Amino acid sequence: MHAWGTLPARAELFPSGEIRIFDVWDIPSRMELGMLPMEPESAGLWKDWLAKREEINPFVRDSEVKLHLRNYYLTRDNLDDEEIETWAQGGYLRLVTGRAWDKLSFGGTVYGSYRLYGPEDKDGALLLKPGQENITVLGKAYAQINYARHQLKLGRQEYELPWVNAQDNRMIPNTFEGYSLTTPRAENPNLQYGLGYVDKMKKRNSDTFISMSEAAGDTSGADHGAVMGGARYKFADALSLEAFNVWTPDAINLFQGQVVCRLKTDMGLNLKFTGQFLHEETVGADLLGRAAASTYALGGMAEASYQKLVGTLALTGNSANEDLISPYGTYPGYNSVIVNDYNRAGEYGLRTGLSYDLSELGLTGVSVMGNYVWGFGAVDPESGADIPNQDELDLTLDYAPRASWLKGLKIRLRSAMIEEEGARDLVDNRVIINYAL
Repeated sequence: MHAWGTLPARAELFPSGEIRIFDVWDIPSRMELGMLPMEPESAGLWKDWLAKREEINPFVRDSEVKLHLRNYYLTRDNLDDEEIETWAQGGYLRLVTGRAWDKLSFGGTVYGSYRLYGPEDKDGALLLKPGQENITVLGKAYAQINYARHQLKLGRQEYELPWVNAQDNRMIPNTFEGYSLTTPRAENPNLQYGLGYVDKMKKRNSDTFISMSEAAGDTSGADHGAVMGGARYKFADALSLEAFNVWTPDAINLFQGQVVCRLKTDMGLNLKFTGQFLHEETVGADLLGRAAASTYALGGMAEASYQKLVGTLALTGNSANEDLISPYGTYPGYNSVIVNDYNRAGEYGLRTGLSYDLSELGLTGVSVMGNYVWGFGAVDPESGADIPNQDELDLTLDYAPRASWLKGLKIRLRSAMIEEEGARDLVDNRVIINYAL
């Protein structure tokens, strides 16, 4: 698990190698995930064999070596009739040690993405570097100290936070170079908090770590990192409040506040209601050159689950001051789906979604999901002129074979279709195959 979490909270944003949760009571927010117990992430190569050797020092005995392979094909005809197409093979090799003195551990991950097919004139899939070039990078290399109910993590690492996250929906994730101090949920189930400083970021289609100000879009040559902090307080099993903030000097401040409420019924119908406030503000010298100094968004989402059927209804609305951005990972709005984020100035997004585990019908290991988002009301933040509405329909099919000899194999098929006013459309198709050893 990562320093501040493991998975994005909403089903449509789960990483390509993960299977969704079909009970809304168990679907966590990013802040909840951010306070779970940390590494090691899962059993890997030789772990079962080492675990039986009690005579070996725990620093070695509890180590994990994990090889995760990913094959990814993406093709898209965009709104300007330009074609994007890439097929890549890659994945990661991870080493996580056990704890020395029950406190100190180390970890590292090498990521790679290598072109199988991808003409230069069809670039843009973000599976490879610009120009369809291969990627090999030491994305994670950290030391971790667990002491006095806190966890300190230093070095290259992965975060899963509302604004700062892995965005693991291509070949390799975003990773970061920084320092974080957190209190895991296992140590304090009602109150969790964390502070961190992130110096640099490696984006998902790059092998280079750049400053957080440059990652946000600053081209002045400034070399600023970002300060982040957040907390989550659970009043009861059913209600919690969350807040998280990221500040990059002379660039931008990003804030999310969220309330989460869960309800169970005697009929087996579980409910979850969430509301959020997002705020972005340029700060200091405003090296990003944004048209407006401040903008915000509001969102509400209701989810219901019954016998592994999950239904979702979400509504978001944005200030007309400026487009919202999320330069350090996936946009945290409730209507961020396969292609669109519905984060344009003045835009409203209404989403309805369904997901179902077909194992209930005898199709073991198969699940399906669909989302439809109606986006309307967007304007140009400078002129105030109307911008064409965009609707997006997403379909996803996941298959995770249960046979022991296929353990670790997960197949995902995804398709997104966008229609824009003015008779323009977009089609995005993806095939993702993950295999973990």
